[in-house]
Amino acid sequence: MSESLSINRVAIVGRLAARPTVKRLPSGKALTTLRIETRDRYKDRAGEMQERVEQHPCILWGERSVAALPVGTMLYIEGRLSSRSYAARGETRWATELVGEKVVPLGDVGASDAGPGSANLREATSPRSAPPPAVPGAPLEDGDIPF
Repeated sequence: MSESLSINRVAIVGRLAARPTVKRLPSGKALTTLRIETRDRYKDRAGEMQERVEQHPCILWGERSVAALPVGTMLYIEGRLSSRSYAARGETRWATELVGEKVVPLGDVGASDAGPGSANLREATSPRSAPPPAVPGAPLEDGDIPF
């Protein structure tokens, strides 16, 4: 077989860094853009703890409910990396983005590292109670179905 195996899969867990934007394209498709913030803690050469914060651009195709999530919400996003070129001020520039195929909100806005202004979001976001565990073999009721 002359084809070589290649894998382009990315999984990232981080906080929603800014409010997502949803754009409707002329074709009618929805395009949601967002940034996920991750933090990396490490010791430098002097033994001091340092923190590096990075923001990762993500795009989601189609209707997604992430546009309603508050800044600071922890998300799991799985997808693939995609690079594209564009012209800016007469120069060709490149951007690499995570094209999300699976998005799972992991919880409400974090208390410790959600970023500036997140206290108001924490107050506005009420915690959700977990549903009771399902009993195997029990019939489902309308309230059990999440959609």
